[in-house]
Amino acid sequence: MIVVFTEWAADDVAGAYGIDPERIVVIPPWAPRADRPAVVSKVSVDHPYALFPAQAWPHKNHASLLEAVSLLRHDGLDVPLVCPGATGDAAAAVRRHAVALGIGDLVALPGYVDDLSMEALWRGARCLVFPSLFEGWGYPVLEAMDAGVPVACSAGRYLDAVAGDAALRFDPIDPCAIADALRTLWLNDAAAEVHVARGRAHVATFSWRAMGERYGVVLDRAMASGRRKAAV
Repeated sequence: MIVVFTEWAADDVAGAYGIDPERIVVIPPWAPRADRPAVVSKVSVDHPYALFPAQAWPHKNHASLLEAVSLLRHDGLDVPLVCPGATGDAAAAVRRHAVALGIGDLVALPGYVDDLSMEALWRGARCLVFPSLFEGWGYPVLEAMDAGVPVACSAGRYLDAVAGDAALRFDPIDPCAIADALRTLWLNDAAAEVHVARGRAHVATFSWRAMGERYGVVLDRAMASGRRKAAV
């Protein structure tokens, strides 16, 4: 048996490796937090801001997001952007791109942050923007919803399981589409609240109990298969 996180991943694995889909089981690897800790943040940023926690790998698509923020500035709307997680040469490249676009003053790259600092960043965020071009899961989308932060994210099928109907979706290779989504969540309080409510409802569909029960079924099937083979 092979366990993957999403239906999209199941189809991808089956197609890429010629594996019988019956051998692939989808089990989401996440559940909402039972409580939220008191916060002592080591990150100093002004808020509100749009938040994008990710390594600065090419598929995370910082480039299109920066172009979207630049478009908004040209339209007269400054949206500060905080991007924890980006480090080293990749972070330096993001910084250079931001400066070249004339938005260096809007982009904060605090690097790695610990859990408490990340909690503080969620609390100060106006929205999560997640323009990734590929994901095996997409933890920040659900983490944002769990924290009561509205989400705008890529429309790719790879995020369907985590986004549900709760996120504002956009074409991740179109900076104009990203800018439109950011503008909506930044300026339209009613729209943002709708996505917050949908997000809370969506994360409530995940639980550790459901995850454990699904893994129990997988283990039972694997053990039964092993016994049948041993008996042959």
